[in-house]
Amino acid sequence: LCRQNCKIVTGGAPDPMAESEKIKGAAIPKLFEELLHHKTLLKLSVSDTNDKHLTLIAALVNRNKGPHFAIDTPEGFEQATAKIAPWHLHFEFTGKDDIKYAFGSVPEKFTRNKIWLPLPQAVEREQRRRQFRISAPAGSIISFHLQSAHYELKIIDISLGGSLGVL
Repeated sequence: LCRQNCKIVTGGAPDPMAESEKIKGAAIPKLFEELLHHKTLLKLSVSDTNDKHLTLIAALVNRNKGPHFAIDTPEGFEQATAKIAPWHLHFEFTGKDDIKYAFGSVPEKFTRNKIWLPLPQAVEREQRRRQFRISAPAGSIISFHLQSAHYELKIIDISLGGSLGVL
């Protein structure tokens, strides 16, 4: 549409968090509290095996080595991991926003009913779109002339494939 006589004007700097596909820092304990509270099912897989289980977060605690979470030991888990040390566990879940999340952790303590793991440093959030969109800075517009009329498009978001705006 805009091939000639176009000018792009942007407001402030874009939100750096809008580009991030990782959840880090103080957001991690909050996310795990939500998982515990909503009893979100986690798909658990053990590295180097085809073994997959469903489990729940059973507890959140602060230990001397930092924040940890416990999962219920899935049925058959002990047999699946008997010859593996250390266990590298991979977790996936669908959040309340219907987006898939994933993280890994290595257990620090194993009891009869619970597996204790440190909270991960980061949780990956899967993007739904092939071309990731970021919010446009406030006040961003594209102005153009079409058939001797002047138009301004207020930009909502931007991706590699184009931008979304209101005329």
